[in-house]
Amino acid sequence: MKIIQIVPHPPTDIGGISTYSLKLAEELFKDYGVFTHFLIPFPIYKNFQIPSAINGFPINILSQKKLKVFLSLIPKNTDTIIVHYSQPEGGGFSNQYWLMKVLQSFVKLHHLKLVVIFHELSLTFSLKNKIKFFYPHRFFAARGIAKIANNVITPSVRYQAILSKWLKCSIVCVPVFSNIGEPKHVPDLVKRERRMIVFGAEYSRCRVYNKYLQELLLSCEILEIEEICDIGSSSQLELPQLAGIRVVKMGEQPAEVVSQLMLTSLAGFFDYSHCPEDIGKSGIFAAYCSHGLIPVSSQYNLIETTGLKINKHYAVADEQLNNLTPMQLQSIADNARQWYANHRGAEHVKILASYLLDEVDVAKAIIS
Repeated sequence: MKIIQIVPHPPTDIGGISTYSLKLAEELFKDYGVFTHFLIPFPIYKNFQIPSAINGFPINILSQKKLKVFLSLIPKNTDTIIVHYSQPEGGGFSNQYWLMKVLQSFVKLHHLKLVVIFHELSLTFSLKNKIKFFYPHRFFAARGIAKIANNVITPSVRYQAILSKWLKCSIVCVPVFSNIGEPKHVPDLVKRERRMIVFGAEYSRCRVYNKYLQELLLSCEILEIEEICDIGSSSQLELPQLAGIRVVKMGEQPAEVVSQLMLTSLAGFFDYSHCPEDIGKSGIFAAYCSHGLIPVSSQYNLIETTGLKINKHYAVADEQLNNLTPMQLQSIADNARQWYANHRGAEHVKILASYLLDEVDVAKAIIS
């Protein structure tokens, strides 16, 4: 079976939707025999060389807004198109509106299934002074693609509510899985080093160091952290100099290296104060949970709307942390890992396979 995954960024990139889509392709092929062709519409990287394939999966680039070009990039006998819908960058929303119009015609004409994964659903644009502008193109593109889809998935509780209202039906919400692995066995906290992990994209780590450095320091003091390990791209990032704590700049590392570091570390610091309802689509949080770390939030917020509870699934970098016993901290790490178990990569693949294949085929693949 052949499918197309339309992705906003090359699957060769590290992290985010890129790694997510590649892992889906690998697992769908391994478990269900579903073969992926990647299609990148209008890549932002004008001068970046994108390879023609990755791990055996072909990569095609749609560089022009022409239906004929789009059709030429769709392999024969394609059964399904999966669209990874993300936040438009620059003029990207007009490109997505064009893509919606093309999909409306193409899917109906060729009787293809369309599955849309809404990673982002930004309908407005905010300036620094907090003034928000509504972009009609973003609204019509997103809603139009959702309405022609056979199935819609999202990792966000907030987006789930919007999409359910648009489509007048229940929408599946599946939090993202860890892009750096899902170890079967994790050591208890007492066997780990006094290390705090700060992991993720450069902008999210900048926010931690610039806005929540005092909270980070407080949590390190309470947990008796001896080393902070910064992991991720760092072209413009300047790490703080902290008395009594080593700060190690790791840069980008292979998933295996990051996974091993997390397995031997005590806690992972994260900040989702800007949009707590979207914690389910945080690959950072998912990685901390899957590796048995204590997830430490920059501040308390309404993560409870996602089913996560303070001092049960995560700790907060405030004085409450000082009152938690080693047994309670271990319980937090265990509960976070248990929460994660319900949406491991295998669960994502199983859901997608149920949309792509007949129920009998899915059952046979699971049994085998």
